[in-house]
Amino acid sequence: MGSLCCILCLFSFAALPAHAQLPDQPCPPGTRCISVTGSAETEVVPDIIIVSVTLREYNRSRDEKLDLATIREQFLATCQQLGIADSNIAIGSYRGSQLDLYKSKRQQTSLTANLTYEIRLQQMKQVQQLADALDDRSTQYFAIARLDHTQMSSLRRQVKAEAAKVARQKAAYLLEAVGEKPGQLLSLTEPAEAWNAPIMPSQGRFSNNAFIGGDFAGAADGDNIFFKKIKIRFEINAVFSIL
Repeated sequence: MGSLCCILCLFSFAALPAHAQLPDQPCPPGTRCISVTGSAETEVVPDIIIVSVTLREYNRSRDEKLDLATIREQFLATCQQLGIADSNIAIGSYRGSQLDLYKSKRQQTSLTANLTYEIRLQQMKQVQQLADALDDRSTQYFAIARLDHTQMSSLRRQVKAEAAKVARQKAAYLLEAVGEKPGQLLSLTEPAEAWNAPIMPSQGRFSNNAFIGGDFAGAADGDNIFFKKIKIRFEINAVFSIL
């Protein structure tokens, strides 16, 4: 799950007169305050791998097209053979071949439909197995879309709680340095979150031998490939009275 570490940073100290207040922080009249920021972070190895696969119709011959329904059935059968549960397969997008009503019937028959699936996997080995099993002709795109962790919500709560503890510790040792002690908590503010699961760079075109330009191109089974850890970091702003 990764080791949790604390980063102490960005502190400010204020011994305020009775009429003063910290910007956007409550400090009652007549109360001396200290404002601090506590930070905490941890790193975790992702155990959720979201793979994006785009399937497309293709022409077997000049007058014969393999339709998307057949390709879809073949793809889902392949996933089933690899032990991928239906609950881990979702449709991401669909583009039909009969969308342009202004084109003639002859023109429409030359268009192809495509369908994008998002597959949830747990190990790199599964990603390579799926890549090896797909048909080059019907697979237009294959990429690792993003990474996540099954315990992400719990980890985020832990890091936030640790950041709050760090803020209290910081107030205590800063005040101790000047012969003071922190009192009650007056304000605890969590900055707006803008966290998203990491998105992998596009691996480009697909080959069933390996990802061309991918992070594990040339790997035999994917076992020797490791993803960069996901970093989870939060800051908490706190205001304490001074005893």
